[in-house]
This record gives sequence, C-alpha cells and structure tokens, in this order.
Amino acid sequence: MASWPASLADDLRRDIEQIEARIERLRDKIHSCRTAITLSKLAGLGGGLCFGAALTGAISADATILVFSIAAMVGGFVWLGANQSSLQGALEELHADERIRADLIAQIPFGECLPRGNSAAQKDGPPNLNQGIGSPDP
Repeated sequence: MASWPASLADDLRRDIEQIEARIERLRDKIHSCRTAITLSKLAGLGGGLCFGAALTGAISADATILVFSIAAMVGGFVWLGANQSSLQGALEELHADERIRADLIAQIPFGECLPRGNSAAQKDGPPNLNQGIGSPDP
C-alpha cells in the first residue's frame, strides 16, 4: 500500500484544526448573539410595560419615566435587529465552515485515520465484520 505524503496529511490536519478553531469562535459568537437577543427583548418589553403602566395611571407618569421607557423600547428593538442580523451572518459562516471541514476530512485517505504503528491491522487487514457473535471461528 502506497503511503500518503506526510506533508499533505500534515497540511490537511493543520487546515482542519484552523477551521475547527474558527467554528468554535463562531459558536461563541452565536451564543453571545442569542444572549443579547434575549436581553434586547427584555429591554423592549420592560420599556413597553413601563410606558403602558404610566399611560394607564398604574404608576405616576412624569416625563422621566416616559422618556426612559420609550428609550428602552426603541433601544431594545434596535439592539434586537442588530443582533439578529449578526446571528444570521454567524450561522451562515458556521454552516459554510462545517461544509469546508467535512470536505477536508473527506480528503484524508482511510489508512491515514488508523493509529500509526498498528502492526496487527497492517498484517491481518481489517476485521471480518461478517462473522457474528456465536458463529464458529473460520
């Protein structure tokens, strides 16, 4: 069996490691975007509830409360939109990088995936998977 050039195997492994590190960073970014989306929804909801309570007379309606509640609603909606677009972009990048990683892994020959120095696998070949449990040994 011809050996696969070690430099190519090392290059592929390095590329796979780099893409996996990028995937991990994207997953962290996605998590932070989802957290920010939740917080922005809470800010908008809190501002809306405060504004509604001030309008109905449930709380005293001075100008400060009205201004802060409107600011919380608007800020929450703006922050929500920004984080949703960031989340969408990160998800697209993640899916693209996962496809690239799968393509890189597919380029590695099967023999390179076996542990090095496994003399039993080199001598005997792969195990006989057709032999069931309890069947007589050949």
